Amino acid sequence: MDKKELQKIEDDHMHKLRELERLEFDLDYYYHKFDRETENIIEAVSYACRGEYSTEIQSHIFEIEENLDNYRQLYNARIDDVLDLRSKENKTFYRKLEENKI
Repeated sequence: MDKKELQKIEDDHMHKLRELERLEFDLDYYYHKFDRETENIIEAVSYACRGEYSTEIQSHIFEIEENLDNYRQLYNARIDDVLDLRSKENKTFYRKLEENKI
């Protein structure tokens, strides 16, 4: 394999890794934003409905918390997917290098 071919393989690999890094960054950013804003909503609703409405609102707060937990599980699954893709990309890259005896 000549330098040009090697450079192409390395460039493709780095491009894919940057895409995965950006995806992971976006997932983290939106997860933390959603988590923070949801916690703020729960706190605001709890504060606004204290006293005589506190028992009536608990089921709604529980539902919000359950939805937040479901979102956390989805986020974790997506992060695992990104990590798996990164691992597969690295294996593919090193396999290509090995096939071409670099």
